[in-house]
Amino acid sequence: MSRRPILSLRLKLVLLAVVLVVVPAGIFGVIASRGASRALEATVGHQLNMVAGTMARDLAAALAEQQGKLRGWARQGVMREIIVNDVDKRIASFLQAQQAGDPAYLDLFVVDAGGRTIASSDPRLIGVSPPPADGWREAIAARDAFLLGPVWAPHNGRRVLELSAPIVDPENPAAVIGALLALYDWSKLTAIATEVCRDLAGTGLAIDLLMVDGAGMVIGGASHAGSETFTGRDLRAEGWQTLATPGGGDRREVAYEPRAGALVGRARLGMPAPEWMVLALQPRAEALAPVRRMRQRLLLALALVLTAGVSTATIVARRMTRPLHSLTEAARELARGKPMHPLPVRTHDEIGQLTTAFNAMASDLRQAQDDLVAAAKLASVGEIAAGLAHEIRTPLGIMRGSAQMLGRSLGEEGRRTSELVDMIVGEVDRLERVVVALIELGRPHQPSIEETLLEPVLMRAVEFVSGQATSQHVTITHRFERPCLALCDPEQIYQVALNLLVNALHMLPEGGRLEVRTFGPEHGRVAFEISDDGPGIAPELQAQIFTPFFTRRKGGTGLGLAFVERVVRGHQGRVSVRSTPGEGATFRVELPAAEGMP
Repeated sequence: MSRRPILSLRLKLVLLAVVLVVVPAGIFGVIASRGASRALEATVGHQLNMVAGTMARDLAAALAEQQGKLRGWARQGVMREIIVNDVDKRIASFLQAQQAGDPAYLDLFVVDAGGRTIASSDPRLIGVSPPPADGWREAIAARDAFLLGPVWAPHNGRRVLELSAPIVDPENPAAVIGALLALYDWSKLTAIATEVCRDLAGTGLAIDLLMVDGAGMVIGGASHAGSETFTGRDLRAEGWQTLATPGGGDRREVAYEPRAGALVGRARLGMPAPEWMVLALQPRAEALAPVRRMRQRLLLALALVLTAGVSTATIVARRMTRPLHSLTEAARELARGKPMHPLPVRTHDEIGQLTTAFNAMASDLRQAQDDLVAAAKLASVGEIAAGLAHEIRTPLGIMRGSAQMLGRSLGEEGRRTSELVDMIVGEVDRLERVVVALIELGRPHQPSIEETLLEPVLMRAVEFVSGQATSQHVTITHRFERPCLALCDPEQIYQVALNLLVNALHMLPEGGRLEVRTFGPEHGRVAFEISDDGPGIAPELQAQIFTPFFTRRKGGTGLGLAFVERVVRGHQGRVSVRSTPGEGATFRVELPAAEGMP
């Protein structure tokens, strides 16, 4: 009976090379590739959201600017000439002057309350009824500026943004005597998207920008290729998943749109009604090209190692053992999620090439690992801070009690000393608040969820800071348009509002303004905003302000906003900030709405 041939040493070495090199490296490559894909996709999604947000802010600012212009023109005293049918053509002269100053206004009209054109920058249109623009009825009914667009102007066939503002009789503010209408060149708005795309193309980013109305219709935009191919398309009818949650219910950093084969960032303008949305699109294949190149390098490295192992196994077996063992252990450590340092490259052969490829792939995941480590450090800091706070809380209480007893014992004879005692008590109270913030940051209480009206909670916080606001000559206003019933812990949300108000007061100069607003239920959420007209927050700092111990002011603890973020997140809510340097900041808190709210 013949014996089966034993495996040759060469074949054994080849198999050994496959087992010790190719298999571990392949496993690591799969882990690294998937992790790198997820990390890169999240990074690109965040970038796209920022691009969409920038475009949305620029577009909203442009629209608000034109609304403001129209409101200002409508309040001019010359508009009272409507009553006498502009017999002296004073309104017409005014409109022609404004159009000459800004050619983007293709036509300007003034109509009376019945819709008859009293004056126009185009004399041929005077007396026309109805006027070429239709928004005058909405402007008169709402007694405020109204936007409509894009629309086609019937008398010149151009695509325009229609703006209208009511004209009020100065002698009788309750009487609306007409409306000011403007047809604004739509291309001036789409040029904003074109400029953003051009700027991004200069940085090597191929991103398309789409302006979408509330119905899912593309109303404008720009392409990185210089051609605009989306206008007029009904994305909702096409089944775009990006528009499936118009209220922002998708809380992922990035959305993948199969219909476009692209990653999509989103941002809302907040105007006009219905709300417009800006979409920033980047082809998924292009966005993940670095991962694809990393996979190619991995395959090449594996091929080189396998070829070298087959041809030189009998010579370099011993030399291969040690570095392959290191690679295997590194792959296992990486698979367990442990941090690692780059492996030293001691040779320039195939093993050295494999090590270089391994280090290159490991570096692609280092950023994600650093983020996880940072999160763990923050948690440890919170625990330490809470422990220290508990240790110093008792002596603070003793100091406060002793100072108060001393102040009571001094009487009228020690008034100056009593004032100093009051100052000590005040400072102890301030330290106590810092201690409480540290405790809350380190070990936040579970919220006691109940149906809570937000308006009384917010007014309680406003009343608490009213004394400080008065001393700073800061005006606090509020706009509660409809009751907002949230599922929350009223005491914790009171602390959230109080922290935001105090933070704003610290940043405001004398004579500043604060506004508190609520927003009714939308897509299962209610919200409130606290806005100020202070110095604002630089874009590079906005991502850091909710980090514990990060502060923008001298003497601050950096705990208030960290506490706010932690409490809101514990309510399954969301806190965000939007700000333009020099124009103030707005903090928005979103909370789950109570069931049964319309």
